[in-house]
Amino acid sequence: MSEARGHTLAHHGSAGFDAVDFTAVDEIFARFHADGAGAPGVAYGIVHGGRVVHGGGYGLVGSESPGTPGPATVFRIASLSKSFTAAAILSLRDEGVLRLDDPVGQHVPMLARLPRATRDSPPITVADCLTMSAGLPTDDAWADRQEELTEEALGALLSAGIGYTATPGTRFEYANLGYVFLGQVVESLTGRPFTQVVSDRFLQPLGMSSTTYDYRDVAGERLATGYHRVGDRWEPQAFTAPGMFSAIGGVLSTVEDLAVWVHGFASAFPARDEPEGGHPLARATRRAMQQQHRAITPLVSTNGHGLPDVRTGEFPWGLSGYGYGLFVEYDPRWGEFVHHIGGYPGFGSHMRWHRETGIGVVAFGNARYCPVYEPADAALRQVLDAVAPPSRTVVSWPVVHEARQVVDRLVGGDESAVRDPVFSPTLFQDEPAATRLTALDEAHRQVGALTGPAEQLSAATPGHLVWWRPAEHGRIRHEMWLTPTVPAKVQRLQVDAVPDPSPEFAPVVGCVVEALAGKRPDWPEHVAPAGDTTPEQLVDELIRARDLIAPVGPAAVIGATSPDDVVIECVGRQGAVEVRMARTGDRVRLDLALRRTPEDYLLRRDQR
Repeated sequence: MSEARGHTLAHHGSAGFDAVDFTAVDEIFARFHADGAGAPGVAYGIVHGGRVVHGGGYGLVGSESPGTPGPATVFRIASLSKSFTAAAILSLRDEGVLRLDDPVGQHVPMLARLPRATRDSPPITVADCLTMSAGLPTDDAWADRQEELTEEALGALLSAGIGYTATPGTRFEYANLGYVFLGQVVESLTGRPFTQVVSDRFLQPLGMSSTTYDYRDVAGERLATGYHRVGDRWEPQAFTAPGMFSAIGGVLSTVEDLAVWVHGFASAFPARDEPEGGHPLARATRRAMQQQHRAITPLVSTNGHGLPDVRTGEFPWGLSGYGYGLFVEYDPRWGEFVHHIGGYPGFGSHMRWHRETGIGVVAFGNARYCPVYEPADAALRQVLDAVAPPSRTVVSWPVVHEARQVVDRLVGGDESAVRDPVFSPTLFQDEPAATRLTALDEAHRQVGALTGPAEQLSAATPGHLVWWRPAEHGRIRHEMWLTPTVPAKVQRLQVDAVPDPSPEFAPVVGCVVEALAGKRPDWPEHVAPAGDTTPEQLVDELIRARDLIAPVGPAAVIGATSPDDVVIECVGRQGAVEVRMARTGDRVRLDLALRRTPEDYLLRRDQR
């Protein structure tokens, strides 16, 4: 089993992927496989739009086939199966057959006899099981070996009672047994085997013909053998047939089929008015599966840059919560990832996608608990680095720009604009119109008359807008928020003058802007940094901060209380650097703040 083989599939032409060097993706998986400890074979694919954009594999399929695994090779996908179980439950909810707050015992008699955690504890509900909040203990090592358990054996096991680690509905703990209960709910309500329900409702309608719960359905040459490392050799693991625990991890599938499954989730965003399409689960339900319904306690440490590093409990990724059969991770650089990890006797698996773009990765390894999530995560980030998408796209309401035009009239000197119905009456209850007009006069006193149209438009939500207008001696920043009513009205308006730096201060501001562009400017001799910091040390600090955020554009002055007291911002894909600068005589004080949130880099698009 030491022989190393590999093959890759050339990527299909697809808009947005031309800049991607897929050889870098192949190298990530090649290194993982060459390490020798991961698995005898790995298969992977970058997926988008329901197909494999680029895929490949290394090593051996297994004892029945000497070939190299690839996107069409069938692997046990382990806990990735939980998204199928959750989908089955939610399809029944959508049909009105059950409610998520139903106790599982309401639908399954054997579960009705389960003891409560305490006398005052509620019974375990469907939602508790979906969100890993049933109060049950983590049970991977035990549950992964129980797939073939019969209904009679399960009943006998539960008749002795179960142990709780928490009151149901109060905290996250990853417990497979809760998904066993969900499988039983599906069988009880449909009167059919759980595996058949999933096949009929999802696998067949979506054309996932290589996906099954029974390894005996798969031709031997396509089926990856699972292995377990014993000393310096790989020992094959026997397959298990469908049983009561299939709902936790019993699915076998391919990278190609899971590309279809991933696309079903990714294509549910954004919410829209167009017809549902051919997916058997409503878009709203697929979106609901990808929300954080149960937070997971984070672990906070400090990374090599002295910044907080947040991980999700015992899991090897960042801050996240559990949805319905899926983890939802909030990433400081890219926004939200949705994913699940899988481990089973003989197999490891991972699927993950970037929610904003729908670009994802699916990867398998044929070894017990193979940590294939490591190269999968790295490969997806490699692709996103090349594609360079925003963390989120904001589509502005049409009325936002109608309101902007009225605000532009007001700020431009048309005092009659205060009577325009686009302004909510509450705007002037908070600050009278006369007071606002006086403030606008003061803004023009600082920067002079406006000299150009709106520019640098940005937004955090559809009912919000920030824009700038140039003036004779600086710029004016506008920010407004609209009401949730129809028609929407301006409920909050902030207008700030940002004067140009003074002639003595401008060279220092220019040095900071250049340093945040990665350059090493010559510091002006007439001004020195306050304290013991040298100009060289200050420039080094700014360049380090710049490298942490991956800038998407030049730094700019975004605020000023005077020509000698300004705020500079540099926005990047991993956050933003904000520098507060104040000059007193021949000294300048700089305070640097680093923000790490994808809200700093959003793409705004108008709603037509």
